[in-house]
Amino acid sequence: MKPAQARLAALVKDVSRSFYLSIRFLPAATRWTVALAYGLARAADSVADTELVPRDTRIEALGQLIELLEGRADDPTPLVALCGGGDNPAEVRLLEALPILLDAYRELTPKHRALSAEVLRTLTRGMQEDLAMFPGATAQALVALDTPAQLDRYTYLVAGCVGEFWTRLHAEHLMLGDDAELDTLVRLGVRLGKGLQLVNVLRDCPRDLRAGRCYLPRDQLAGQGLKPEDLLEPGAVDRLAPVLEDWLARACAHFEAGGLYLDRLPAAAWRLRLCSAWPLLLGLKTVRVLRRNLAALLQPGKTLKVCRHEVYHMLVHSSLRVPAASGLRRLVRCELRRARFARAR
Repeated sequence: MKPAQARLAALVKDVSRSFYLSIRFLPAATRWTVALAYGLARAADSVADTELVPRDTRIEALGQLIELLEGRADDPTPLVALCGGGDNPAEVRLLEALPILLDAYRELTPKHRALSAEVLRTLTRGMQEDLAMFPGATAQALVALDTPAQLDRYTYLVAGCVGEFWTRLHAEHLMLGDDAELDTLVRLGVRLGKGLQLVNVLRDCPRDLRAGRCYLPRDQLAGQGLKPEDLLEPGAVDRLAPVLEDWLARACAHFEAGGLYLDRLPAAAWRLRLCSAWPLLLGLKTVRVLRRNLAALLQPGKTLKVCRHEVYHMLVHSSLRVPAASGLRRLVRCELRRARFARAR
């Protein structure tokens, strides 16, 4: 492993241990490009999230990052300095390494660089729109999305596009079929990404509300006699339940499409199938956790997540089943049933 790759691996491990695991098992031909794109995306996310500077400055800085990626600028120093005093050491180190990441990005093959630039443009646009949509940072400045279509767009911009990138990148190196088959895989990959982001939106609802962001659409809330401000009270969860169940059902439908995605991947591409299966299975397990604890979904300070023991069991169980497509298919279907029919304990 080259020094730059070793440093990137360490940085990715610091900011996301779960995704680092997936990257380690990817095919060698794509591993470095995925890690690099992820590192740059996390650097952009760090710029978007810092509260050390005004939001308009962050929106502008994200545009500057795209200029760097597109070769219309060549000095990342202002971006590095922007978050130099952040309180997350791992993210600070990631931004400090931005010049190295950009140099490595420029050394990618033209196709890998083009695909990486496209997904990073889309992710960055999602961050910019998010910052513009939610101008405050406290519960007193709470703003909500208006319609389900806006939430669907958001899930594409910040996650669904990654499914497209993931698929098109691996199509360069694996026999994923003709153009029609690739289009189908892209569509299914986008839906898997959307499902994962929906789960994040629901799980992080209490924290986002207190940061001035309500991703649950205002028109759906109004249908239950609720306003965004009402969700700051944990007791509102009873009236909110139909809205939550609607989005959990949509997440499961996206994850069902994710199962079809796995089915269509070549059996010989076992590394890609395994790395695609892990987030899908974890997403389904998280849906089950949310359904079982629906009454606590609005409680501030309470984190609903899959326990570490169950994550380890999932990793081992899926790894044993991946050689046989039918075994992995049964595992996904079993988790999908559990997610759909989970009830409060």
